[in-house]
Order: sequence, then C-alpha cells, then structure tokens
Amino acid sequence: MCLSICFFLWGCFPWSKAFKEKEVIARFGLDDTGISSILDIDGYYLPNDTTLDGIAFYKDGTIKKIDVNHRFHWTPISDGVYTISNDTIYAETFYYIGMEGGMQLFHLRFKIFDKQHLQLFEWSDYDSSYKKNDVFRFIPSDSLPLPYTHMKQKKWMWTDKNKWKAYMNNNVRVKYWQ
Repeated sequence: MCLSICFFLWGCFPWSKAFKEKEVIARFGLDDTGISSILDIDGYYLPNDTTLDGIAFYKDGTIKKIDVNHRFHWTPISDGVYTISNDTIYAETFYYIGMEGGMQLFHLRFKIFDKQHLQLFEWSDYDSSYKKNDVFRFIPSDSLPLPYTHMKQKKWMWTDKNKWKAYMNNNVRVKYWQ
C-alpha cells in the first residue's frame, strides 16, 4: 500500500509532465555544426560556480551535461542537441524522470563571448523561464564521454531521415530506450 502511494505521488510531481516533439527546436543531422570555429571543444565548459555541472559540446550537435563533482569518473547526467545562431547556442537537454522512465525537456540559451568563455543567460522548462548569469570557462580534457545520446535513436529528432537510417545501421540499437 505504501509503495503504491509513493508511485502515485511521484507521478503527480510537476517534473513528470511529458513534452511534445514539436517543442524541440534543434535536431540532429549535421555532420559538423561549425562550433569548433567559434568555441574550443576538446574539453568541457565549467561555470564559475563549481558546484554546478560542466557542459561538453560536440561537432555533430550533441551536448552533454557533465557531473564534474566526480572528476575522476565522468557521469553524464543529461544529454541533448544544440544549434548555433550567430553568437548564441540554443540547446535542448532531456532529463530522465526517475522511476517513471519519462523525460523532461529543458531549453538552454548560451551567449558566446570568445573561444573559451560563454554565458548561460536563460533556461526554461515546460512552465517556467529563468534568467541566469552563469559564465562558463573552457577546461581542456582528453577524456570526455562519446557523443552518444539515446535521443539519436528517435527518428523525429533528425532533420534528414536518411541520416537517421545511416546512424541506426552503423550503431548498436539499445532496446531499453525504445
């Protein structure tokens, strides 16, 4: 009985709200976003507040939020996709929702200052928007996680369905995330 109540209450929390596919603006499909011409990407970006997480950008449009509190053990706690417009990175990350197996969508906006500094100036979820002023600095690293994300297995996350098919044919399909 107690366990049933716990699962019911867990599902009633506001973070259990699912997102719709049309809410996702960025998509996979580019082999190279061109990010390496405006930002260093052989490492991760760490905010001035070191209790927060680091973020790694990959040239194919993948973003990984890195739990830097485990400096000797990389633990990606979310992943997503980004797009670039002028000096702004628009990122969308997908957070796993506990035992429900669902995900929550967050929109992140970064302003690029130079090749080694950027600022998170806004983030939002399904019902709230927050202005931020977190400056991130580049930390070189030769041991980053691969740019894998289970979201690449979702056909609707791609701009080019043929590239999705090629990705799926060249990578092991993880049935757990289907």
